[in-house]
Amino acid sequence: GPMRQEVMDHVARAGLSDRIHFAGRRSPVEPWMKAMDMLFLSSVTEGLPNVLIEAQAMGRPVVTMDVGGAAETIAPGKTGLALGEAPPQELGRKIAKLLADRPRSAAMGRAARQHVEARFGLSRLIEDLGHFYGPRTGPANKGSTPLC
Repeated sequence: GPMRQEVMDHVARAGLSDRIHFAGRRSPVEPWMKAMDMLFLSSVTEGLPNVLIEAQAMGRPVVTMDVGGAAETIAPGKTGLALGEAPPQELGRKIAKLLADRPRSAAMGRAARQHVEARFGLSRLIEDLGHFYGPRTGPANKGSTPLC
């Protein structure tokens, strides 16, 4: 975004250039996500962010700001964390604590994959659509054939 160079300069001044990489847009994204220990989504506004679902499907724990529908994509404390508004240092401490706890973050990654399959997988979609379009009762639907 518009602050890219400013952020890159800050990272360089902090001596973190060897640990933080600014890869820009990449396609396909899967190899990049697989290389991550965790995905952090720092959005100020969101709808239902697919990137959180995708990262969890790849077995990555996620941390997101609790905005829009972001928290709806995770099982809080099991597959990721939804953080409230706080100073950057506090957010950083929470993220660093999760990263430092390798057993916990690994368990979250395993749970994340299962969570996505159960909540957003194809079988769940078919089941939900079946409930939505399933048999209806009442005069308007008399003699109609269910779609699922």
